[in-house]
Amino acid sequence: MIISDKRKIQRHSYAKLRQGFSLIEMLAVMSAMSILFTAAVTTLAFLMRVEMKGTERLENKLVLQKIAHKFREDVSTAQNAEISKQNSQQILKLALRHNTSITYLTNSPGEGIRREYHREGKLVSQDEYLLPLAGVTFQTEIINQQELVSMELNIPDETGHENKTLQAYFQLFRCEAQLNRVGQIQKHSEQTE
Repeated sequence: MIISDKRKIQRHSYAKLRQGFSLIEMLAVMSAMSILFTAAVTTLAFLMRVEMKGTERLENKLVLQKIAHKFREDVSTAQNAEISKQNSQQILKLALRHNTSITYLTNSPGEGIRREYHREGKLVSQDEYLLPLAGVTFQTEIINQQELVSMELNIPDETGHENKTLQAYFQLFRCEAQLNRVGQIQKHSEQTE
């Protein structure tokens, strides 16, 4: 009976010791958790980068819409368009009525377009449209006895590979409007009355 009690005590004490985890089990769990944590952090970083690029593309599209709307509005109310070059950048000057003008020019290279509103030679307001630009070109052409003014923006395509040694791709954005369209519509309506 004494021997069986000793065995019970030994089994009971061994069972108490066995309630914890061994060092190998703890290391296995910790390594599995570190692998899962690394995968989760990598995935989260990738998703954040994708979200940032998507937001940037959306902001660029909104800026393009704003500048296209403003450009068409300005050109259609302008009476005259003059393109000049200054320090290797093109400048578009639109002459409006009542000694006012609007000037389109690039900010420092690669940083977008600036629109300046002048009245009697003084700067009244200025708008900046920030875009990653590779180049801006203004053109005037006469088609069917009507003068068209166009603006071409060369925008670097950011959807390419992260390896910067590969050839860069560009998106071409062209916006055009008929010069003095508002004045022509008013003249036409006066003639029909």
